[in-house]
Amino acid sequence: MTALHPPPAAPAAPSLADAIARLEAVLEAENAHLAAHDLAAATALLAEKQAAVGALEAARKAEAAQAPQASLRGATARLDALATENARLLARMLAAQRALIRTLAEAAFASVTPPAGYGATGARPGTRIGAAALAVSRSA
Repeated sequence: MTALHPPPAAPAAPSLADAIARLEAVLEAENAHLAAHDLAAATALLAEKQAAVGALEAARKAEAAQAPQASLRGATARLDALATENARLLARMLAAQRALIRTLAEAAFASVTPPAGYGATGARPGTRIGAAALAVSRSA
């Protein structure tokens, strides 16, 4: 006869302090990568960042009925400062990416050889508009 075993218990949500500390660690690492302009390393932290945010949300829900701990005020202030810095660094990285793409697009456009034939002004590409006219006569 086999003994009945209770189903495995669902993993308990981490404490709010632990969840905040985990997210702080991920944001600190991501901010360091962003400050060093290492977008690949910062992007590699995305799954870990999402998991840390999920753990924080689970801990917040689990402790919602309890009175907030005074010790969490400092932790939430640090987390808020890290999140603000993270947003600033991400915005800077995105602006740098846009500038790079714009520069590359302009360089690619400038290197395109104009097609043979006449342009919109009626002149052949590469000729100056407003150049002096030249008349040739055989009867002189």
